[in-house]
Amino acid sequence: VNTSYNNLPLGSSPRSAFAWIYWTGSLASSYPTILSYGDQNTGGESSALRIDQPTGYLDAAGAGNPYGFVTTFIPTSNTWHFVGYTYSGTSITVYYDGQSQTASVLQRNTTLPATQKSLIGTMSWSRQLFPGLIDDVRIYNRALSASQIAAMYNGGK
Repeated sequence: VNTSYNNLPLGSSPRSAFAWIYWTGSLASSYPTILSYGDQNTGGESSALRIDQPTGYLDAAGAGNPYGFVTTFIPTSNTWHFVGYTYSGTSITVYYDGQSQTASVLQRNTTLPATQKSLIGTMSWSRQLFPGLIDDVRIYNRALSASQIAAMYNGGK
């Protein structure tokens, strides 16, 4: 799904991005992407929530020269999960089913181009579709608290 770019949090501004996913477990596509915006192909940066290839780890990452946050957690396939991340402007936390995950932070730029696409189920540079289902995608212009994330998870079960 290609959506409008209006009002998405850009630059180093705080943000949160969450979605429910039903992943088949396939890593055949290049970085199975849940949501992304920005475009690496034009020399810019992108922000993405995806499954890392080839590890299968859940990550909040970017392309070009952005931030990245890679967990050592592999989502269970063939069941629904609530996944996402918060970015406070200085730190990133990845969540899986309402719980924060241990991760490593890659120190990189967080600037995002304001003129590029926002996409659900793919990235602008790969165009391969997410292997599974995606529902209830949410992007906020603030870093949600752990209690807000737990409430969204518990409300969606």
